[in-house]
Amino acid sequence: MSNELVQNGFFDIEETHNDSPIQVTYDYSRVTPEQADKLQNIYNRVLIRHIATAYEDGKDLLEARGIQDLPYKEFIAWARAMFGWGESSVKDKVNVALNWGITPPGGVIQDKAMYVLSRKNTPDSARQEAKALLTAGVDVDEERAKEIRDRHKAELEELKEANQELQRDFDLFKEEMERERQEFENKIRAKNSEIGTLEDKALIHEQAKAIIDQQMKVNAEEIAHLLEELAKQPEKIEVEKLVTPPEIETNIKSMKERITALEEEQNKLLDSSSTRSRELENITQERDNLKKEVDGLKKLANDNLFSETQAKYEAEVKDANRKMVSIFDKGIRDARALFPDPIDARQAYGGDEWARVTWMRNQALRFIEELDKLKESIESQFVDASSPGSPKFIEAPMAFIEAG
Repeated sequence: MSNELVQNGFFDIEETHNDSPIQVTYDYSRVTPEQADKLQNIYNRVLIRHIATAYEDGKDLLEARGIQDLPYKEFIAWARAMFGWGESSVKDKVNVALNWGITPPGGVIQDKAMYVLSRKNTPDSARQEAKALLTAGVDVDEERAKEIRDRHKAELEELKEANQELQRDFDLFKEEMERERQEFENKIRAKNSEIGTLEDKALIHEQAKAIIDQQMKVNAEEIAHLLEELAKQPEKIEVEKLVTPPEIETNIKSMKERITALEEEQNKLLDSSSTRSRELENITQERDNLKKEVDGLKKLANDNLFSETQAKYEAEVKDANRKMVSIFDKGIRDARALFPDPIDARQAYGGDEWARVTWMRNQALRFIEELDKLKESIESQFVDASSPGSPKFIEAPMAFIEAG
């Protein structure tokens, strides 16, 4: 394929060679320095006007693309035929309308640089930095635009990795807390099962002791009755011979033997009752100890749950800190992008504008005071304790600043 110049856009003249585009630039060494300086100034003026129309071009292209039932291929063919813009140029201009917006006055930005910063994968914070540079009168070429884009993408990637690492740590912590909670629940269930077994044993001993006490009561009543009957029997009369009838002797002997047997049974029942009482006391003590263990396990489980809740709360506080820094960073960048030149402010500002400036200053001072109070009142983990003097707060790395 022979070399030929292809018009892809107002400043998108490319030379194609073997289907590979080569950007065409002018070699200013071919003219005198004075001529080169004048040509460059004219180029900058034309470029500024061209950049100023890029946003409006993109809006019109978006409107054309939104025509109902218009095929995408026909939309691109129309743009190529009417304006000489290829598909890549159309996408660049649409991205300018969607993502870049109006270019602030000040420095000069190359169209290629603007297209780089307008793409979807470019962080918005990179665009804000570029606009702040332009407002400050600093030119932005394609190389600087790529450097800004790559730096902000790297910072966002670092922040993403830090957040992922924090999330992984928090997930592991939650898993550990869940495992400990499950262990506590298993222990509590086991202890409650032991308590249930002991309470069953205690009930058996209580029932047995009640039977023994009832039997001892019956025996005591029978002994009392026998003793009463025994007291009614006539005593032996010592005369020449025993006058007590044999049947009475037999009855007395039987009652005495019964009394002796009942007294022995009472002693055994009393021993058994004492043993049951001791066992019941031991079971009750063991049950009470288990209940105390269960209460301790429940308290420990609640303490761990509180620790888990506290850790989650602290993670939310740290996340809020990162968001606060990100919002503050974006706000400062946006404000600086609109910061006026002192001469312009002196000429154009009136009472309302200076009142707003005073309000912003007071708000900034108030915010600084609140930050100072925060540093003075909180024992932060980001404190350098190496020096015995006042705490030294370490500057947060840019990786912890989220893009707006």
